[in-house]
Amino acid sequence: MDESVIYEENENVALGKPKGPYYKMKLVGKGWLGYKENKEKYLSVVSDEKDAITINKSTKSKLPRKSEFYTWTFYPNGRSKSGLRIDFHTTADVRRIFGSKHDSTAISWAVIDGYFVSTFSVSGIGFRLAVDSDGDLVANSNGTKIELVDAE
Repeated sequence: MDESVIYEENENVALGKPKGPYYKMKLVGKGWLGYKENKEKYLSVVSDEKDAITINKSTKSKLPRKSEFYTWTFYPNGRSKSGLRIDFHTTADVRRIFGSKHDSTAISWAVIDGYFVSTFSVSGIGFRLAVDSDGDLVANSNGTKIELVDAE
């Protein structure tokens, strides 16, 4: 596993506050990005848009050739409350998507060709947000197509 990507990301991050417009993420053919309170802070798939969480960009990546990547924040308790960063553990066998309180160590993401793509890769293969066969949100090399919808 190439952990240098994560090390480099953490070394070059400049902390910031959430930026730009707010979105909801549609997981094409699967539902919406959601969050139901749980100990592990795992994100989930919800079927109804009204249950989708609001997200937006947070800190821009300082990595060369990764300028379109940001950490992304979601708001489980409304926008006026503090948010969590969309993240996953890079060393786990199953890379479940969860909410991290730590912007400086969270994975950076970008929307590329309709996928939510992370800066993390193994042997040159990038990891994308995906819905696995159990319906869990994970990071893997396949990915699930997404659409960002403006949140009002």
